[in-house]
Amino acid sequence: MNDIHREVFKRRYRYLFDNIIMEHRLCKALQDKGIFTEGMVNLIMNEAGHDRQLQKMLEWLPRRGPKAFEAFLEVIVVDYSWVADNLKDCEQEIISSRDAAKLDDIQPEVKRSVKDHVRELARTTRLNQAQQKAIEEFLCRHMVDDRHMVKSSAPMLYKLHRMLMSCIPLNTLDESDQMDLNCGPESVTLEKIEKEVALLTQRMSDIQSTMDNCYDRIGETNKDKELPDLIFSMRKSYLEKDIRLEDMKKQVVLAHKNLRVAKEKIKKLQDANIKQEDEKGELEKSLESLKQKILKLSEERQKMGMKQAFDTLSTYSSPVMAKKSASSEKRFTEKT
Repeated sequence: MNDIHREVFKRRYRYLFDNIIMEHRLCKALQDKGIFTEGMVNLIMNEAGHDRQLQKMLEWLPRRGPKAFEAFLEVIVVDYSWVADNLKDCEQEIISSRDAAKLDDIQPEVKRSVKDHVRELARTTRLNQAQQKAIEEFLCRHMVDDRHMVKSSAPMLYKLHRMLMSCIPLNTLDESDQMDLNCGPESVTLEKIEKEVALLTQRMSDIQSTMDNCYDRIGETNKDKELPDLIFSMRKSYLEKDIRLEDMKKQVVLAHKNLRVAKEKIKKLQDANIKQEDEKGELEKSLESLKQKILKLSEERQKMGMKQAFDTLSTYSSPVMAKKSASSEKRFTEKT
């Protein structure tokens, strides 16, 4: 943008904030007109809140070339026609005020001389009053521009010198050039400007080599693509990979946790199995002991049974039992 358009944005900055609602389609429309790149649009929309997004867009617009102002008016006139009209009115006010300021710098005798010459011209060409006034303003304005140009040639060279020095790194300057950083306007010459332009050209060549190196590192052969867009795409890809790696890390941690729990369960089962084996051995020993006791009890029972039988036989074979048996036998014989 030129100085007038920057002044318009400066005067209407608060007005734009109060009357425009920030939307993605505004940045997209400016991207379609070649004012913003895709990476710049993404950076603007990534700001937190509509106010920050609008602030970022208005901050970048004045630095996006001479067509940025007209492109911005064409974009907002669809939904914000009153804002576009206000900006145009402000632009016209600034232009008129600057023209008036230029005319005020002309000395009265110069104005009278110009007016007399225009009147003399009007007699032969039949100019009306409006045309005469327009010619007077035109001649006066150009006289002021020429006078300012003559007076400001040295300051312009000094300003150019300062601009060039602000773009040239100090490590590329020799000792004498570094001493000239604080020189006055009177010491700036065309030879110095040429030397500084040569240094700046070399600096631009170095930057171009750096950009080529960046393209090579990225692996992009099409150098028409904007580096910020490529870097944004790569950053987005790396962020997505980081997210996937983080998810995989969480899955691995969960798997380790499940494995640890499974190992603990297996150990508990093994301990329970060993305990059961020990209990089984104890039960088998107890069972074997019971079998031995049962066998002993069976043997003792047999011995007791044999003893009882023997005692019974001994009882029946005694004299008393023989006598009773004989008496019983006698009574049986008498009856028969």
